[in-house]
Amino acid sequence: MGKWPFVKGRGKVLTNDGVDLTADILRDELRRLDLDARHLSIQVQDDVVFLSGGVPAQDDKERIILTVGNVHGVAAVIEDIPSAGEPSFYTIVPGDTLKSVAATRLGCADRCQDILAANRPMLASADMIYRGQVLRLPHV
Repeated sequence: MGKWPFVKGRGKVLTNDGVDLTADILRDELRRLDLDARHLSIQVQDDVVFLSGGVPAQDDKERIILTVGNVHGVAAVIEDIPSAGEPSFYTIVPGDTLKSVAATRLGCADRCQDILAANRPMLASADMIYRGQVLRLPHV
C-alpha cells in the first residue's frame, strides 16, 4: 500500500467549476488514455483518490496513479494494488526540464526521451511539464 502526494491546485482539469470530481470521471479519463482499470475500485473522498484491486502490470499501476493524481483537485492517491516493487516518481520543481531531471536522476541527460516514454500517454511532449507535476522515472 502506498500514499502518493500531489499538488491539489495543479493538473488536468476534468470538471467544471462547482462539479465534484467522481470515480466515474476518473475512470473515463483512464479509459480515454487506454489504461486498463477494469479490475480497480476507484473511490474519491474530498481531495483523496483511493485505488484498490488489480492491474495487468507494474507500468499500468504507475501510469494509473499518475493519471488520477495529476488531476486538478487531487491532493493524494492512496493505493492498495499488488506490485513487483515501489514506483519511482519525481515531482517537478521550478527550473526543471526533462533533460535536467534525466541528468540528475538517471545519470544522463540523453535519457529525457526515456522519461517522456515512461509517462505516455499522459505526457505528450517534454514542453508540457509544470511545477508540481509528478512523473514516473523509468526503472534503471
